[in-house]
Amino acid sequence: MTSIRLLIIHDQADEVEQKINGIRNLGIAVRAHIAESLEDFNHLCEQKTWDCIILKDELSDISAKEILTKVRSLAKDLPVIVSIEDYNIHRIKELVTAGAADVILAQANGHLSFAVKREVESLADRRACRRLKMSLIESEKRCNKLIHTSRDAVAYVVSGMHVFANSRYLDIFGLHTMAELDGMPILDFISRSHQAEMKEFLKQYARGEGAEASLDTQIVDDDGVEKPVSMHFSQASYDGENCTQLMIRFDEEDLGIQTQLSKISHQDLLTGLYNRQYLLEVLDKAIDEAQSGKRNSALIYLKINRYSVMQGEIGIANADLVVSDAASQMQRLIPEGGILAHFADDVFALVYPSGDQEHIRKFVLQINNSFDEYLPEVNGRSIPVSFRMGIVLLNDSVQHTQAVLMQAHASAENAEERLENDSDINIIFYEQPAPQADAAEDKDIEFQLQEAIESGQFKILFQPIISLRAQNQPFYEVLLRMISEDGTEISPNAFIDAAASQKVAEKIDRWVVVQSIKALALKYQSGEPTRLIINLTPQTLIDQSFIPWLSMALKASRLPHDALVFQLPENEAYRYLKEAKVACQALSELHCKISISRFGAMSNPFNIFRHIQTDFVKIDGSFTRESGEEEGSKALAELVETAHSMGKLTIASFVEEVKVLTSLYSLGVNYIQGYYLQSPAETMDYDFDDDD
Repeated sequence: MTSIRLLIIHDQADEVEQKINGIRNLGIAVRAHIAESLEDFNHLCEQKTWDCIILKDELSDISAKEILTKVRSLAKDLPVIVSIEDYNIHRIKELVTAGAADVILAQANGHLSFAVKREVESLADRRACRRLKMSLIESEKRCNKLIHTSRDAVAYVVSGMHVFANSRYLDIFGLHTMAELDGMPILDFISRSHQAEMKEFLKQYARGEGAEASLDTQIVDDDGVEKPVSMHFSQASYDGENCTQLMIRFDEEDLGIQTQLSKISHQDLLTGLYNRQYLLEVLDKAIDEAQSGKRNSALIYLKINRYSVMQGEIGIANADLVVSDAASQMQRLIPEGGILAHFADDVFALVYPSGDQEHIRKFVLQINNSFDEYLPEVNGRSIPVSFRMGIVLLNDSVQHTQAVLMQAHASAENAEERLENDSDINIIFYEQPAPQADAAEDKDIEFQLQEAIESGQFKILFQPIISLRAQNQPFYEVLLRMISEDGTEISPNAFIDAAASQKVAEKIDRWVVVQSIKALALKYQSGEPTRLIINLTPQTLIDQSFIPWLSMALKASRLPHDALVFQLPENEAYRYLKEAKVACQALSELHCKISISRFGAMSNPFNIFRHIQTDFVKIDGSFTRESGEEEGSKALAELVETAHSMGKLTIASFVEEVKVLTSLYSLGVNYIQGYYLQSPAETMDYDFDDDD
């Protein structure tokens, strides 16, 4: 559930805070506003959209009945929950009759939290239903328009009788208006020699489940001439009534044209493979077959490695040539029944005709071996091509198409992480997350993470960031670690997903911010102005209460706001682009700085600056590792040059060898960070004045 908007009518601020905290403890982000008078309520209710109203009964200057009457008069679908001091069955009945969604005792904050959650979820369902109804109406309008203008002859039939036909259908039989056709049976237009066959076909079709079917027959046109046609039948609805859609097509020439047009519409112009839209249609069908138990298959998602680097090295047009050549090579490997598509700039997708893991492993190994020996040439230069692959097995437990695509993409990204960690595994099968035992177990995880915060099992470390351009003020990145029972440090990668799923990631982020501000304040008190980079999770971006909380924390600390640099990973910034844009704008208004990490890992990385204005970019570690090579150095130089031209300061991470320092300096990188300089430490004691 996203953040909810609460309008609260109450006269006790401390009680309001308790109620809001109770709702947040259910993992719900809350954006609340308190109406202090009836006039204030009227204005807010009319001008803004709310998800729920919490109303204290028997306020001195605001009547519950007035509020309920006002909500009804506005004809708003807005639940009102009334809080009463003492249990009174007559008062409860009176309030519910007046339109209250629920009436709850003032001291029952737990009951109130669950009631708000219930009402908001119910409201979301009603809003979704209204949107779907409007979409259905619009879709029906578009369908009717398409049918009216279609070159095909289309009619709708109920119990063998016509109820609608388009102008093309009427023209065939010499009719001018629908009134002439209304109520006429199909058999009136079928030649006598084929009427018995049509009767039998219609009986069989009526007994079926509305599947599509076709029949080659003969009709009698307006001039009494018999013509061979193909009639296509499918289930439909017209004016809310179930019926059969009938489409008439004439000769093989028309069918051939339709086939050619269909083929063109399914083709990717760059590679000659199927396009994204057709792949989605095939994937829909494969998922339906898997869910019904007819046939298992698999989606193989193949993402080209270092594609953005390749574009920087040889240019976009030449990179397209490499993709086209790779498509031709891959097409030779596709087994019978497989559907290969060019899904995105650097992604191929294959619906594999078997769900057998061993067969799939052999096939992807064949792809790897084939491309190990295959080198596309562009302008006399050989360009190696390799893939990271995410595989989702399509069986009776798969969900909808978009879920499968997300799973395949996530698996490919996990394969990339393994490659970055020097693993030779570039193929990941998607695995369903282990099922949660019950809600109590979920709550245990939340309590464990909360306890880790309160009992000091979390700690922050600092890794220095060194300027290559000039000696500057001390600069560190803040890194989070959790301490296990045996005293070992646990990276956030091991627990951050659990923290996100249990809605406590934002609490951990706030703890890190508080600890960072405290450590920074000590440095300023000792006369050492310092700057810190703090990483934020997507859950904090979504939390609309974070920015107001941060503003208060910064005011209390009396620190210069630009001493804090808040950092988002590039992929998460794209994934939550709307929220990231709003949050970064608000952070800039607080005069904090913004950084994007893992920059350059995605295609067209500079597009992010159209939406988010940043001060720093931390370049993806793959560029640093390849900076000593000629091609890698060129790609990094272009990335740095473009970033600088857009006013961004660059940070090269993963500096672990002395030999890359000279290369990074010559390329113009502003800052460097890595284990060669210093591993993360518990104190900020790096000597930034050391010339070595």
